[in-house]
Amino acid sequence: MIDVEQLENIGIHYYQTLRFWRKNFLNNKSKVLELGFDERFIRTWEYCFDYSAAGLKSRTLGDYQVTYPNMMEFFENLGVEMEVSDMSFLS
Repeated sequence: MIDVEQLENIGIHYYQTLRFWRKNFLNNKSKVLELGFDERFIRTWEYCFDYSAAGLKSRTLGDYQVTYPNMMEFFENLGVEMEVSDMSFLS
């Protein structure tokens, strides 16, 4: 059994992250083009950033962070041998 320790909607914080990513992406547009990507690729990512950010800000979309206190035990019970370093999301 997996017990949930904490559940938090971090969408409003992720909204800010997406806005920064969009700004950085567009500020580096020339570098993206130099890598061989075209304007359509750039517009697609701009749309993705804007759509997702708007959905998170309006709470139409959500982004949840779930904390499980016993994930290592859960995997061990499944017979999976893991080290904490294998679970990069724990850092």
